[in-house]
Amino acid sequence: DLYRDDGIVHVIVTGAQEAESVLWVSSYFGASRYDGRNWRSFYNFDSGLPSDFHNNVRARSSEEAWYCTDKGAGVITEFATNTWVAYTRNPNGKGGKAIVTRDKEVLETVEMPAGITIGPDSAIWFTLQTGNKIGRIDYTGDLNFFDLPEPPMYPTSIVAGPDGNLWFTCYFGESIGRLTPTAWAMTGFQNIL
Repeated sequence: DLYRDDGIVHVIVTGAQEAESVLWVSSYFGASRYDGRNWRSFYNFDSGLPSDFHNNVRARSSEEAWYCTDKGAGVITEFATNTWVAYTRNPNGKGGKAIVTRDKEVLETVEMPAGITIGPDSAIWFTLQTGNKIGRIDYTGDLNFFDLPEPPMYPTSIVAGPDGNLWFTCYFGESIGRLTPTAWAMTGFQNIL
C-alpha cells in the first residue's frame, strides 16, 4: 500500500464482509472500508484499533464494524465521526478496559468485568476487579454498583448459588464473599474464610 486510502491495506486479507453496500476488510497490517467508490484505511496510529494485526471482521452496518486483533477487539461505531471502542484485556489479571475514542482523542475509559453471572433476580451481576465493586444491570438497563469493604478485595469470579445468594471470590484477602440480592440491593457481605 503506497498511499493511504488507495485500496486494501495489505495483500494478506483475513476477512471481508459487506453490509448496506459497504465492504469492510481486515488484513495483517490494518483495516479497510470500501463504499463502492472510495477506500478508507484504518491503522492503530490513526484509529481506535488496539493493533494492526487483524484476524477477522464482522460488519453490522455501513457505519459499524467489529475487528478482532491480536491485542483485543476494535469497533468502529460511527464511521462519519471516526468513533471507535477498543476492548483490551488486563495483562495482569482478569477483566480489562474499553477505550472510546474519536479521531484518537480519548472520550472515555471504562473498566470491563472480570466475572459475570445471571443472578437469582434475573439481573446480570458482575465483578470489577480493580474498582473493588460488584455491579448489577437489569433488563431495563438500570445499572448499580456496590462497593466492597476496604482494603481492596479485587473481586474476580461470581456465581449465583442455589441458596439465592451471589458468591464471589476475591484475589486479595483470601476470601469468598456472599452477597444477598434483596430488593435489588446488596444487603450483606461475609468474608467466610
